[in-house]
Formats: sequence, structure tokens, C-alpha cells
Amino acid sequence: MTQSPPKTQTRPRNHLRKQRFAIVCLGLLILSAIAMRAAVTRLNTEAANRIDARLRLIESKTGIKTRGEGFSAGFGSMRIGSLNIVLPGGARGPDASRRNGESNAELAEILREVEPALSSLVRELRATGQSDRKAFLPGIASWLLPRRIVFDIDHLEIVAARDVMSQRLVHADQFHVRIDRRSPRLNFHAREIQITGLPSESNVSGHLRLWPKTGDIELAASQAPDANYNGWAWRVRTGTDARKAHVEFTGAHMPPSFAGLASRFVNARVLPSRDTSFDATLDIQRLGDEMLSFETTLNFRDLYLRDTRIATGEIGPLHLDTTASGTLDPGSSELIVDHARVEFPAPIEFEPAQRNMAQRSSYDFEVSGSVEPAVIVNFRANGPLDLPPAVHRLLLTHFPPKTRRTTPTSWNVRAFIARTPCQGLLDILPAKVAPLIHQYELAGDFMGIATLTWPKDRPDAFQLKMTHHEFSCEVSREPAEFAADNFNAPVKARLGSRGMRKRDLNLSPTNETFAAFGDISRNFVTTVIAAEDTGFWHHKGIALHGLMDALRDNLHEGRMARGGSTIAMQTVKNLMLSPERTISRKIQEFFLAWHLGQKLKHERVLELYSNMVELGPDVFGVGEASDIYFGKRPSGLTLKESVFLVTLLPAPVSRIEAFCRQHAPTPNFTRMMNDLIERMNHLGMVTPGQASEAINAKLSFRDDEAAMNKICHPAKEST
Repeated sequence: MTQSPPKTQTRPRNHLRKQRFAIVCLGLLILSAIAMRAAVTRLNTEAANRIDARLRLIESKTGIKTRGEGFSAGFGSMRIGSLNIVLPGGARGPDASRRNGESNAELAEILREVEPALSSLVRELRATGQSDRKAFLPGIASWLLPRRIVFDIDHLEIVAARDVMSQRLVHADQFHVRIDRRSPRLNFHAREIQITGLPSESNVSGHLRLWPKTGDIELAASQAPDANYNGWAWRVRTGTDARKAHVEFTGAHMPPSFAGLASRFVNARVLPSRDTSFDATLDIQRLGDEMLSFETTLNFRDLYLRDTRIATGEIGPLHLDTTASGTLDPGSSELIVDHARVEFPAPIEFEPAQRNMAQRSSYDFEVSGSVEPAVIVNFRANGPLDLPPAVHRLLLTHFPPKTRRTTPTSWNVRAFIARTPCQGLLDILPAKVAPLIHQYELAGDFMGIATLTWPKDRPDAFQLKMTHHEFSCEVSREPAEFAADNFNAPVKARLGSRGMRKRDLNLSPTNETFAAFGDISRNFVTTVIAAEDTGFWHHKGIALHGLMDALRDNLHEGRMARGGSTIAMQTVKNLMLSPERTISRKIQEFFLAWHLGQKLKHERVLELYSNMVELGPDVFGVGEASDIYFGKRPSGLTLKESVFLVTLLPAPVSRIEAFCRQHAPTPNFTRMMNDLIERMNHLGMVTPGQASEAINAKLSFRDDEAAMNKICHPAKEST
């Protein structure tokens, strides 16, 4: 029987083998680490060289220059310290669009410059993709490489090259890019990103996708909800051949950058709130070689606006729902809106029965949403569209005009105003726009068809007509403080001339300068009506034809040359409103004049107006003026004296300053007086003999130092 060797002899041998194996493994690991280190170094160098060569090739074919620093590569990843992308630009300086008054066209100008480079890049990528598919072995080898490639860029800048200097378009920090080589899609995330001229955005994610066969590009971005705001998302898909484009934006929060862009577009500051919701879409499609069709929607809730031309402070919350479709002819810049619908929803939800909602007419369309819209307008329009020059040039690169087409000369709009409760007009007005009239309630309803014609080259020929209209609005509740009956009793007004302290004016017989209507010269009454409101005896507070005339003059002058106010509107402005020149004041002035015009007699309105109208520095009312200028009661004013006083009305302080230099009307002031007399003669308010006598009459002014000091040195007298 064979005896087995003792176990104590085999253990040292096994232990020695394990030690040798461990030493060999450690050596292999060290050698592998050294080899890996060398491989990584070589990979960094080769990757940088390959990327640089590829970028140089793209630069030669597209004009897009790329410069990077701080490259470091790993297996399927690359870190870049800074990356600068320069897009080929035009010959304009960075502020040329602003110098030319085209601030709203700046982004369109950038797009016009970027588009050729982007088109070249897409064509290059499509050609590269096709050549790679033809190469079999490189295609097999590519499957062995990492599927996803990650780029981490600490600082990214995209600039447009200009002849004068470069202009930064986009800046991003901590820009993370992930590319799936087997899918034509690039995903990105930026800790902070900013487009030139707009506020920056943080934690923005999105993707860039390319369809090589069609050349379409889709760019999308979104921001996840955080503790301060709700999220938002937008997406743009377009083709480099300009055949079609789709843009959509949605979210429960409007990003600061979009609010900044909207502010530049509407020339007012757009202020989103935490509760702002917003969504918009735009679809554009090319029709043949000359036309573009479009469909668009825009809806928002709880949006605020700040514009001192409208009102002081923040205006809102604003609500709007719109849809529109039509065509655009880039060659002639003609826009045709086939159908558009605008809804101004009420800011609060209510049951229609509580507001006695009227039955909607056959002109109405289906009401959308759970909130009953206060005002619905459907319209069609066509006319010339003044596109920004950069946008026009961009369109003409895709729509070269084959023949000279006539540019339309006027806008034509036909609007159908749905039957709407009158209270709806007050409901949609933000409190800042109409703080006073929000205390009123209205009954009744209104509707109509408005036809507007606006010649492009003749703004003075502006026409607006209303047909098939109904208007049964009336005040059902008024605040006690401003009840119409209050104005039949003694009232007080607080008035002051430019640069002087305001003073309380008592409009009652207890004031010695107060003049009752029966004590005012018929000459003064006739002259005031001829100059300020020729239809005074025929309307009740407001005159639409006067407003239209003022609108035509303003369009012709290109500024607010006339206000179109009636005597009643001027009266309520002085009694109830501030002198600020805003749309808010005009809306309230219009409403209050309409309301008081229904309640007060014409004589009472004219009596109030005549006793507080400004006729010189710190001179208010015909009673004060007739005494200070002529030393007589208002009942004794002649036609020439009345014409002198009324000619002061548009600018009583500045016009009296010229008078004070020579204590007599200047030649220019005399000409204005004679023009007013001729107007009265033309209107049949005076006879030709009375007009001739007034023109030739001499004015006898009160000649004493106290009167002249009050008129010509108001600051000294006021002090």
C-alpha cells in the first residue's frame, strides 16, 4: 500500500505559486495602466486633431469658424474649457439696426445672417451621412465605438462676424451635450444660457434634431418647474428650403427671455406673474413660388403690462385668446387674413344668468372655454404689411419676385362684433386702466359690424363705419360719490395752471366769480361751441364724428395732435380725472361724458365748463377772465372779446406770454382770431355782417397794474 506524501510539503509550493501569480498580475496592471495612460494621451491628441480637421473642413464649406481651448478626451467623452463659434456676418455694424430705427428687426437680421451658414451645415451633414453609409468597413468599425458621446463645455459663445466688430448672439455656461451616433439627435443642458438683448435663463434642457433626407431641423428647449416658477417648453421645426415651419410654445410660466422679446415687439414692458399661462403656435407653409400661408394661435392668462402711455403702474391681469389664418405675398408685402377671432375673456368666472347674458346673434361663433368671453370679434382683413427690412430680405431670398407686383395701398378690415353684454366691456378692463368706472355697473348689450378703410399713403382718409349695430347700454348702478344728480348741485373742482399750485374752485352762486348759464353772453357760448364742439346741442356727451376727425388728423400728423374731446369730455376731465395724457384717462373720460350726457341738461354741462375753463395763468372760468382782461361781467362780452378768450383755450399760458410782451394780440394770434370768426360765419353761427364787424373791432383791455401782474407775472402773484 502506497503512502501519500505529507500535506505540510505541498502547502509551501501552492503559496509560492500564488505569490508568483499575484506579482505577475500586479505587473500586468502596472503595464496596463502605463499603456492606458499613453493611450489616453494619444487619444486626446488624435481626438483633438480629428476634431480640428473636421472643424476646418466644415469651416471651408460653410464659413462657420470654431475655436476651442482646454480639450481633454476620454472613452466616449470630451471636456472643452471654452468653445467659440463664429458665424459669417454681413457688412453692418452691431448697432446699425438700432441706428436705423429698426430695433425690433435685430433678431430677424441675425437670422438672415445665420441662415446661409446653417443651410450649408445641413447640406454638409447630409452629404457626410450619405458617404458614411456607402463605406462598409468604417460602418462596421463605428459599431465598436461608444454609442453615446458626451461633450462638457464650460463656456460656449456663438457670435456673428461683422466688418466693424463681432456681436455675441448666444452665451452659455456649463453646456452639456450628449450625442447618440446612431440617431440624428443632439441633447443639451445649460446651467445658464443667454440670447443677446434678452434676460438669461437657467437650467434649460432641449435637443437639436436633423432629418438628413428632408433637411428639416427641429430645435426644442424647456425648463422644468422649480420652487419659484412653473415650467415652459418651446419647439421650432423648419426646413432649410423654406417650404414649411412650425413653432409652438406652451407653459404655465412665461420665461424672462420670451417676456423680453415680447416687450421689444409691443414696445412696452411685459411682466409675467407666477400665475401667467401662455401658449402660442405658428404654422407657415409655402404655396407655389410666390405665397406663404399661415395659421396662428395666441392665448395667455394673468399677464401684466407696464406702459406709461396707457396708464401708470402695472396693467393687468390681461387675458386673450386669438386665432388667425391667411396668406402673405412677400413680393408685394400684401397680407390677407381670411379669418381671425379675438376673445377677451372676463377675468373672473361667473354664471351667465347672474349677468343676464344676452342671446348671441347669428354673427357669433361658438364660444370656447368655461369662462364666458366678455367681448368676441371676428374679422377679415387685407392690406400692406410693413415688414422689417431684415425679414423682407430674408423672405425675398426664397421668394425672388419674377414680375413687378403692385403693392396694395390701403388696409380693408371687416369686423363682426358679437352680441355682448355691456358689462363685459367693464369686466375686461384691468383696474389700473379704468379705476373710476369699475365702480359702475351696466345693463343692456351691443353688437355690430365695423368696416375700416385705412389708405397707406393717405392717413387723413381713414374711414370707420358701423352697420347692423345695436346699442342698449345704460348705467344700472353708479357710485354715490359720482352720482349724476350730484352735478346738478354745487360742486368743487381742484385746478391749477402749469407750474403753479392747485386751488379749490367753488362752482356755485356763493362764489362771486361764478356765472350762471343765463348770465353768460350768448357771444361767448356761441364762440365756445364753434371752437370746441360744433355738435354740442345735438349729441349727449360724446361725438363719434369728432373722434374720427381727430383720429384722421393724428394719423396724418403721426402724433397726438388732437384729442377729439367734446365739451362734456373736457368737463368730466377737469372735475373727476387727472390731467395725465394716457389712454386710461381717455377711456374714463369717454365713459363718464357718455354717462353724464344722459343725465345732465346741455345748459348745465356748458355752465360747469364755462366756470372752470382755463383762460390764462391761474385764471379759471369766464367770470374771472372777463373781469381780469376787460373789467366787465361775462354777460357783457362782445363777439370780439369772446373770440379773444376762446382763442386762448388750446394753450392759455403760452399764448398769453406773447400777448404780455406788447400788451396786445400778436399778428399770429390775430390771424387765429380771424380764422375762428370766419369759421363761425361758415357754420352760420354769425351773419356775414357780424363777422365783418368783429374782425374790424378794436379790443379794449383793462389797463391797471394789478390785472397785468396777475396775467403776465403769475409766479410773483401766486407767491
